[in-house]
Amino acid sequence: MVPRKHPIKLVYLGGGRYLPYRVIDAIKLVKYLIKANRNFEIDFINKNEHDFIENILVKEKIPQSFYKIKTIGHEAIYDELPKYDIGLVFLEKGYWIRMSSPTKIREYLAAGLLIIGNEGISILNRMASESENILLLKRNGENLLFCKGEIDKLLGKVKNKDTRRHSKKLAAKYFSLEKANEEYEKVYKLLMS
Repeated sequence: MVPRKHPIKLVYLGGGRYLPYRVIDAIKLVKYLIKANRNFEIDFINKNEHDFIENILVKEKIPQSFYKIKTIGHEAIYDELPKYDIGLVFLEKGYWIRMSSPTKIREYLAAGLLIIGNEGISILNRMASESENILLLKRNGENLLFCKGEIDKLLGKVKNKDTRRHSKKLAAKYFSLEKANEEYEKVYKLLMS
């Protein structure tokens, strides 16, 4: 199967081999989308682990026509991300990451992307509860649980004109520097009183 014209463009930005990154979950999603006969392509943007990611893709029998692995400098990320439709965020769960607010979530939303990720990261859980632009997949041990209806619904949003605007509004709500400064000011006032 070769991707058709105008595929949905997915991006996985981050590490492969080391925690907290779970590139294997992104690859499992790719495998699911191939089996579901979805028209998509994915780019893995990674600095130093191309061979590691490639080996997993080969092991999982993902055809090369569906993916690219590339390196992009940090200064070019913001210009590159708007070329995609959906950003993938798969991180290892645990207390140490529960309160994490990964930069890539902000970058994806600010670029107007939809997000598919895993449950267990507080900021993603909160945003997913108020926005249909974020789909969180459950995990049963090492296996991701895919819900065809939810994934199809999210993929259908790619063509909606309001999707990118809504993601950008979500980024402004949760990642605004002005709001962050207000929160820090509140904390410092509490500490000083």
